[in-house]
Amino acid sequence: MLKHAVNKWLVPCVFVLSAPVAFAEAPNPGELIYRQTCSACHATGALDAPKYGDSGDWTPRIKQGKDVLVQHALNGFNAMPAKGGNPALSEADVSAAVSYMITSVKNDDRVDQKDALETQKQFFRRAELGKPYVYPMNEQGYFVPPSIAELPNDKYGDEVRLGFKIFTETQKYAARYAGRGMVCSHCHLDAGRKPHAVPLWGAAGMYPGYRFSSDKNDTLEDRMADCFRNSMNGIAPAPDSPEMRALLAYANYVSKGVPIGVHMPGRSFPDVDYTGYEASPPRGREIFMKKCATCHGEDGQGAWREDGSYRYPPLWGFNSYNKGASLYKQRKLARFIRANMPLGQDFSLTEQEAWDLSSFINMHERPKNPAKGILQEVFGGGH
Repeated sequence: MLKHAVNKWLVPCVFVLSAPVAFAEAPNPGELIYRQTCSACHATGALDAPKYGDSGDWTPRIKQGKDVLVQHALNGFNAMPAKGGNPALSEADVSAAVSYMITSVKNDDRVDQKDALETQKQFFRRAELGKPYVYPMNEQGYFVPPSIAELPNDKYGDEVRLGFKIFTETQKYAARYAGRGMVCSHCHLDAGRKPHAVPLWGAAGMYPGYRFSSDKNDTLEDRMADCFRNSMNGIAPAPDSPEMRALLAYANYVSKGVPIGVHMPGRSFPDVDYTGYEASPPRGREIFMKKCATCHGEDGQGAWREDGSYRYPPLWGFNSYNKGASLYKQRKLARFIRANMPLGQDFSLTEQEAWDLSSFINMHERPKNPAKGILQEVFGGGH
């Protein structure tokens, strides 16, 4: 009886005094699905599947965006069957597996962007050596133009301020030349000051200069006239008009400190690579409705201000840029979109998303190129 009582008392004590059991951390759902379904091909690269952890295999695919990869996995693509051959998987399961495989390689877009900024900083540091002054730049290494508030209160200051007003309120101060509601700063963001949004400080020091599109040595007046004629679908101001003189004064003022003939970092749009997949207008439409329609409207016709100008410009239709504009070139538009859109979310879109959006936007009808006749417009083709 005593032995039985002692044993009965000791049993619970064994559990109380024993050390806690260490459980291995369970793999995330994406890893489990990868092991059970996807690893048969992706672990070895069988049937040309991108190999797990191989940056060379995954980087061009990552550029398409995760949504595209998930759709390929759900519906099947090339030799890959739908859902990797496991019909029991849900869309959430497939998405988790794709995320797990994507994170096996570094995000090259973000790394490349950091590398580019460091390269730009080094560019400026080298440029400063032996110079009598220091180029003003921000922490990312981009040129910083002088503020309008620094202008003197004299005739020169008045002309620069007028140029600023024309640039930001084109309908009010250059109505006789502008298109229907378009404004210079719709494309040249932050009043022509923002890097990678065709800033004025990146252009003023490069003219006169040869332009392939015009096949001649253009002046800055010529380039601005093209913007009025094509990007705003308006009329080119005369070179000696008050509006053109004021715009030139503003362009030169915000370029104060920029070396002549130097291709400044941020002057043009960063390039976008071909991802290996065709640009898709249907995918572009989905992206547009999710990320662009809030500002530009579901019909792409922009948002008006009370004074008759656009707060956000139309992206197609009679009031938008015409077929002679730079942004009518699909790659040029994709480059602008990726660097600047959605507004305030620079480089948030993948390269494939930028291609898809540009193909969707430019498939819509818009005014014809004023430099082409009807037959050239109909039979010329291409962007």
